Amino acid sequence: MHQNPSKDILGFNVYSDNERAGGLGRGIGIGDFNKSGEASLDLNYDLGTTVENSQMPLVPGKDKLEKLRQKALEGTLVIVRNHKEIARINLKPLKE
Repeated sequence: MHQNPSKDILGFNVYSDNERAGGLGRGIGIGDFNKSGEASLDLNYDLGTTVENSQMPLVPGKDKLEKLRQKALEGTLVIVRNHKEIARINLKPLKE
């Protein structure tokens, strides 16, 4: 198995700007900081389409998506702003 589970499951590294399959992308949404200095962060990845076409691969099956979700929760989210790391969040507690 590769060191990158997304490459094993999807056939490409979903996290790499250089390696993502054509038509796929990712998005991020950041809510405003509240009085406590907290904000919400939403990440999303386009992993395929449900309708066969020439621009995008088909989305993997539910079993592969679940495996990818579980592997992603074994990682660490690193947030970088202006080329400086501002947060490092261990995702393992979310796995339970």
